[in-house]
Amino acid sequence: MTERILEVMKHPERIRNIATSSHVHHGKTSLTDNLAALAGMISEK
Repeated sequence: MTERILEVMKHPERIRNIATSSHVHHGKTSLTDNLAALAGMISEK
């Protein structure tokens, strides 16, 4: 995992940022966690 992050940091043009906005308890964290898991950046646990 650390190696992948370090590799991405070598190419800042590949870095993507997202923002979410909604009311409290409307799934912002769940959404971003699932997107990161689908991208292989975090475990799906």
